[in-house]
Amino acid sequence: MIFYIFANGNLIAKHLMKKYISLFFAVGIDTLVIKQSDTR
Repeated sequence: MIFYIFANGNLIAKHLMKKYISLFFAVGIDTLVIKQSDTR
């Protein structure tokens, strides 16, 4: 039972990492677009 919870926690952690990485890239792209629009 404890091993099952540990495995689930690992999957959840990986899922959260993917979420945060995708969110980080989205924010980075947004800032890049804003900087490009500012220079115009």
